[in-house]
Amino acid sequence: MTSKQTTYMYWGCTVVFCGLMCMSGFFSILGGPDVEAMMAHLGYPMYFNKMLGACKLLGAATLLANRPKRMKEWAYAGFTFDLLFASASLLISGDPFSHWVAPLAFTTILMGSYFTWHQREQTTPAAAMRRAA
Repeated sequence: MTSKQTTYMYWGCTVVFCGLMCMSGFFSILGGPDVEAMMAHLGYPMYFNKMLGACKLLGAATLLANRPKRMKEWAYAGFTFDLLFASASLLISGDPFSHWVAPLAFTTILMGSYFTWHQREQTTPAAAMRRAA
């Protein structure tokens, strides 16, 4: 893949993923009867959902902004844990396959963003300058 294709792939995956996480974060913070019912079904308190929503918004902002590499790594790790634990919670709660596979699909988009980000870091001129310094 050329560096231009890598850049397009990176931004495509990142924007789609961050859009999904921002929507999820806003719904988590705003609450509502559907969100409260889901959290009760999973056995989590509502305050946990509000904190998780705020973290999703901050993580999405970190991925979209030109933040230090370490911050982006933590954001990617946090989203990975969030999505894997969401799938596990839905699976353990007895939800059907169609419910708990969705977070795994989002994880695929996240991994596309993560791997192309690393590939971009190795091929862009600015990244080469950072490595040389």
